[in-house]
Amino acid sequence: TYGDKMDVIWQSRHSLPVIKAIDEVGRLINAGEFCGLKIKEGREKIIEKLKKDGKLVRQEPLKQLVKVHDRCKSEVEFILSYQWFANVKESKEKIKEMAKEIKWVPEFGITYLFDWANSLEWDWVISRQRVFGTPIPFYICNCGAIEPAGEEELPFSPEKAKEKKCKKCGGSMKPETSTLDCWVDSSITPLVIANWPNQGWQRFYPSSLRPQGVEIIRTWAFYTIYRSGIALTGKKPWETILLNGNVLAPDGKKMSKSLGNVVEPKDLIKEYPADAIRQWAAMSGAMAKDRPFSYEDIKYAKLFLNKLWNASRFIESALSGYDGSKTPLREIDVWIVSRMNEVITQVSEAMENFEFHVAIKTIQMFFWYEVCDFYLEYVKHRIYGEDAESKRAAQYTLDYVLYSTIKLLAPFTPHASEEIYHEVFKGREGKSIHLTKWPETNRIFSESAIEKANALNQIVAKIRQHKAANQMPMNAEIKKAVVFSPVELGEMVEDLKGVAKIKEVEIKEGKTPEVELEF
Repeated sequence: TYGDKMDVIWQSRHSLPVIKAIDEVGRLINAGEFCGLKIKEGREKIIEKLKKDGKLVRQEPLKQLVKVHDRCKSEVEFILSYQWFANVKESKEKIKEMAKEIKWVPEFGITYLFDWANSLEWDWVISRQRVFGTPIPFYICNCGAIEPAGEEELPFSPEKAKEKKCKKCGGSMKPETSTLDCWVDSSITPLVIANWPNQGWQRFYPSSLRPQGVEIIRTWAFYTIYRSGIALTGKKPWETILLNGNVLAPDGKKMSKSLGNVVEPKDLIKEYPADAIRQWAAMSGAMAKDRPFSYEDIKYAKLFLNKLWNASRFIESALSGYDGSKTPLREIDVWIVSRMNEVITQVSEAMENFEFHVAIKTIQMFFWYEVCDFYLEYVKHRIYGEDAESKRAAQYTLDYVLYSTIKLLAPFTPHASEEIYHEVFKGREGKSIHLTKWPETNRIFSESAIEKANALNQIVAKIRQHKAANQMPMNAEIKKAVVFSPVELGEMVEDLKGVAKIKEVEIKEGKTPEVELEF
């Protein structure tokens, strides 16, 4: 009867008679001698019959758009069946208006819901012919009457349903055996969370956050606003909806067993720590966009964990005997503390905006390329030196930077952060880092110290490059260094001498940081 969706529309629009041509198992019915044949076989037999009877005028290839099942690729046929519907078309404008009350992250995500609402042609089919699912709690009579099950019958089970007489015709009613679409249950999750309809549910409704995928905006988000919002409470179901994309295969295609491009988490966990996989998930990009899985990113995340752990072991040793007191900081200490405070502010803002990729990359870049590559090297001679006050200033700084860093990392690397929290800081604020407060800045900030340290870091990098290019050990002593710098380095000259093993430093003004070495 139905070749495609247009046939369904024409039948309804013009009140055409319906002849059921295909049954529920895909065989022809009401087809005379062809009854019982499968669809493909029936087509072949019908053509043979037409040829035999001399009624086939012409046969030629015809290009058609045929819908197929997304997994088995079988052709989809429309058949007539008895289903239950929810009238969403008459509520779509209300759904759109309520969607505007919700904060969408990212903002453009709401356009997906609007596009779906504006394209609606049919109502929501809420029934399914499945074995497993929530039963539809209604009775049906042959006369067309429908009655709901009593509250005492809930949760409803058609197998255990009691006998029921139709109030309209007096006939025997049958319990509905179809089950509900899964989205009928999922669409009231904010109410379930709030313990609706029990007393006090209003305290927990609307929910603060709904995280979900883009591809189910048309189902989970749309139907939740319809049922929990419009139909049952009149209030938006959540304050914020956070949209994530899908993980694609490394080749950029959708992961599929048939294509053989699935990356199994159980295989990843054998080679990479859970904290590396969590970092990769955060690093994978902006919200609401699909991203290919990247082995390079996960390898980088694993290397970062090694860097964090090795740095923590050094800092643990450096903090030996430290009593927690604070002495006046050197300018190089002020630099890294200032940067730490900048990072705390940047990461906090990124987390509030659900920009997890910005947050994790900010932490990684700071700790690896500023703390480990430079600051730890600058303070080693002070940690092992005789100046007690300078050592204590370095210890305070190391303590503050590492403690703040593992707090920022805790949502991304919960295991490593917890381990360092107990190993290095002995559970300073209680039994778990995940029960401590989010880090706050200590209000130390110096733009001047940051400018000087940036110049110093470039100079040190050039000295390291020179030694490496000439196959010299990093601790090779330098007789004299002529340093060109756009800013006054001040006391940081001593840090330069200490880290680069320079006996004499001459400072000259320059537009960019440069260095000339004499061995």
